[in-house]
Amino acid sequence: MAPTTFGISRIKLIFHAVKTVRLVNAILRDARVHWFSKLMFMSCIGALGLLLLVPEVASDVTVGLVPVFGPLFDLVGIPTEGGLDWVTVVILATGLLKFFPPQIVGEHYVRIFGHVKQQRPEQLPKG
Repeated sequence: MAPTTFGISRIKLIFHAVKTVRLVNAILRDARVHWFSKLMFMSCIGALGLLLLVPEVASDVTVGLVPVFGPLFDLVGIPTEGGLDWVTVVILATGLLKFFPPQIVGEHYVRIFGHVKQQRPEQLPKG
């Protein structure tokens, strides 16, 4: 039985950008994935990319709603717009993998990342 997305580590997807790009590329080239799923994924990635081109809107709203972020990013030396935008895009992009069949994502994940994280019994799907 092929691995499922339940064992995929979002942290690894975020911190291993090259492998994550290889994973997405492998999934997009896989003939078993329906074209509509690929279209939806790429449309959402395009929309996120568009948000990166207009970062002022997203950062102004976020900094206005949560005033802690502005000084926190200034303390670290990261421009507020850049920090919030890229973090948001990375988190959302990894979540968009749910557009694809979990068995196919798991199969490519194991091939590229080398293993699936261990799960506690309460995390396993019922069935």
